[in-house]
Amino acid sequence: LVLDCVDQTWTRVHPDGTPPVARAGHTAVYDSTTDRMIVFGGRSDTGVLADVWVLTKAVGLNYPAWVKLNPTGSAPSARTNATAVYDPGTNRMIVHGGENGASPAAALSDTYVLTNANGLGGTPAWTLLAPASAPPARTVHAAAYDRGSNRMMVFGGRSVPGDCTTSRSDVWVLANANGLGGAPVWTELSPTGTGPTARSHSGAAWDAPTGRLIVTGGDACGSADLGTWLLANGNGLGGTPAWSALTPARLPAPGWTLARYAYDAEYRWLDAFGGMVSTAYVDTAYTLSPADGSGASDWYGRNFYGTRPTPRAFHSMVLAPAQHTAVVFGGITASGRSREVWRRALDRGPVLDVDGPPAPVVPTRTAFALPPAPNPAVGVVRMAVDLAREQHLALEVFDVTGRRVAVIHDGVLPAGRHSFEWGGAVAGASTSRAGVYLVRMAASDRTQVARLVRVE
Repeated sequence: LVLDCVDQTWTRVHPDGTPPVARAGHTAVYDSTTDRMIVFGGRSDTGVLADVWVLTKAVGLNYPAWVKLNPTGSAPSARTNATAVYDPGTNRMIVHGGENGASPAAALSDTYVLTNANGLGGTPAWTLLAPASAPPARTVHAAAYDRGSNRMMVFGGRSVPGDCTTSRSDVWVLANANGLGGAPVWTELSPTGTGPTARSHSGAAWDAPTGRLIVTGGDACGSADLGTWLLANGNGLGGTPAWSALTPARLPAPGWTLARYAYDAEYRWLDAFGGMVSTAYVDTAYTLSPADGSGASDWYGRNFYGTRPTPRAFHSMVLAPAQHTAVVFGGITASGRSREVWRRALDRGPVLDVDGPPAPVVPTRTAFALPPAPNPAVGVVRMAVDLAREQHLALEVFDVTGRRVAVIHDGVLPAGRHSFEWGGAVAGASTSRAGVYLVRMAASDRTQVARLVRVE
C-alpha cells in the first residue's frame, strides 16, 4: 500500500518596488520560464482597473520585485472578473470578458492579447482580436488554455453581473487565441453527456495528456456546487466533446465557493484555496487528486506549517509547476481589499505501510523544506532542510553587505529532514539588529538563499 504524504508551507513575501494598489477580482498568469507572475485589472477601493503589473522572481528566493508595465496599443477598458490565460511560447497573455464596473455594471465579450506580457523581449503592446463572432458577454466565468493547439476554452459565467439567474453552462473555444497562426475564430461546443449546470465562479484547467477540460465547483445561483466534470476533446479537436462527472470519495467543506484554483499537471492535482462558506471568508485549502480522471479521486484538506494568509476571496492564485509552489496575490478579506503576496510550497513524499516500525521517508530533493519562519521575525526563527542523501550542510546567516554573522550548522548530516533554530545571536553581539538577512543553505547537492527580515 503506497500513500501520499503531503503538507504545505505558507510564506508571506515582501517584494521590492512600489506595489500595486490593493485589489480583488483581478486576473493573474505565470511564466515559468522567467519566474514572473503577470497581474491585470480588478477592482480597487476607488474603482475598476486596467493596469498590468509583473512580479519578478515570483517563487525565487532572492529579491522578488513589483514592476508596472506601460503597454502601447489598443488597451482593454478597465474591468474586473475577467479571465486570462498565458502562452509561454510567444510570451502573450490573452484576456477575455469580465465586467466594466459601471452602475449598473455590464458584462463584456471582447478578447485582447498582450505581447511581451512578462515585460521582457520588447515593449508590451495590447491588440484587440477581431473574430467574426464572439460568445455572449460574460463575467465571473472560467477559462483554460491548450498551448499545443493555441486554443482558449471558456466555460459558464453570468451574462449580467450580480444576477445569478443569467448564469450559463456553455463552452466556447477560441482558435488561434494568441493572435498568431490565422484568424481567431470562436466556436461553441455541443458536448454529449451530462455536464455542469449553469454556474459562475468555477475553476477550470486543461490537462494536455488526456485532452480534457476540467471544470470544478462554482455558484449555481446561490447554491455552492462542489462537483467536478471532465470534458473530453474539450479543445474542440479529436472527436465529439463529451462530459463525464468525477465521483470523489469525499467533498470539500459544504457550502464552499469563490475559491481560486491552480492545476499541477505533473502530480495531476487541482489545488484550491480561499473563498467563502456562506457569508464568511475562509482560508480553506483543498486538493483534488487525481483530477484528470486517471483513477479514483478524492478531495483532501491541507495541513500547514507557519502562518497563512488571512481568509479571503476574489484573489488570484498561480502555480509554478517546477517548484510545485502556488503564489497568491490580493483579494478581499473581512477588513477590506489586500495587496499581500503569499507563497504556498507543497511537499510530497511516499509513505509505505510496512510491518513493524515504519521505514524513514527519504526526501527526493535537497532543499529548504521550511524556509525561515516567521518572516518578518521577532525572536526565534525556525527552519527545516531536506537532504536527499548524506552530505555536508552549511547553514549560515549573512547581512546585506555579505558579511557572515552566524553559523547555524556546519557538518555532515544523513538523508532526511532536519530542523534548526536561530535565536538571532550574531558574531560579536547577543542579538541581531533589525534589518534584512540572508540565510544560506549550502549542501553538496544544492545551494539556496532565503531572505529574512528581523524587526525590533
